[in-house]
Amino acid sequence: MVSQREPIAYLNGELVPAADAMIPVSDMGFVHGATVTELLRTFHLTPYRLEDHLKRLERSAKRAHIPWPQTQRKIGKAALEVAMHNGQLIASDEELGITIFVTAGPNPTYVGPNAERGGIVGVHTWRLPMGLWAEKMRNGQELRTPKTRAIPVDSLDPTIKSRSRLHWYIADREVRAEHPKASALLLDHEDHITETSTGNFFIVIDGEILTPPETDTLPGISRMVVQELAAELGIGFRFTKLHRDRIREASEAFTSSTPYCLMPVRSHDGHEIGSKCPGAVFTRLMKAWSDRVGLDIVGQIVRA
Repeated sequence: MVSQREPIAYLNGELVPAADAMIPVSDMGFVHGATVTELLRTFHLTPYRLEDHLKRLERSAKRAHIPWPQTQRKIGKAALEVAMHNGQLIASDEELGITIFVTAGPNPTYVGPNAERGGIVGVHTWRLPMGLWAEKMRNGQELRTPKTRAIPVDSLDPTIKSRSRLHWYIADREVRAEHPKASALLLDHEDHITETSTGNFFIVIDGEILTPPETDTLPGISRMVVQELAAELGIGFRFTKLHRDRIREASEAFTSSTPYCLMPVRSHDGHEIGSKCPGAVFTRLMKAWSDRVGLDIVGQIVRA
């Protein structure tokens, strides 16, 4: 029985109490991390770019050879129902993060060859922890290059958004062992920049936004928004290979990720980027994004 006073989740066609939403230890999503996933957020407690996230989820499932069990429309409806219910349980000035996932189903070694097949489709929400990003939004974040490299694209397609994130976890712990407030910016095996554990990376050189190629990184929904906003604002935007040394040429840098949208980067490997953080391009982009959604995104975070 689902109570109106407790958060709910969606699991394989049913709305259940969030506390009861779990997957079996025999599922390949747990055993192998064979799960494709999406993380979206709300503005004014309304899911943002839901259709884009669902398209990427289905594309990830197909590329990961995970059976697509339901229609985008059905999963989208479930996401809206869960968000609407759970949004009533938090303050009106707070926002939700929404996670959608699809697993590969039972591991035959654990459950036997004749067990019922089929993966798990789930949706759950969580309150966005705005205070987590307040200091970095005000003063910029510190990025460091770890020894851990990005997985080669011929080993794992980086355009798949999955739960297989161990190398990113290791990379972040590696840099934080010496620099507790830093995050990892991974390179490929030719010293080209890829992405962070949570989002895409951008630098600004001569007023133009540069970001690593679409084939080498996750096709971020927030990156898509940056590209749209840049076009509206008349700011150049280009996908290109970026050697790590190009960061030294940049007047500013920032990352994109669904929960915080954009975050300025103050330094990389101990070297300050530009003369001001946040920079002018970052500020223009965030103002335009805020105008789109009718909410001061930076203010919402720094006031938390």
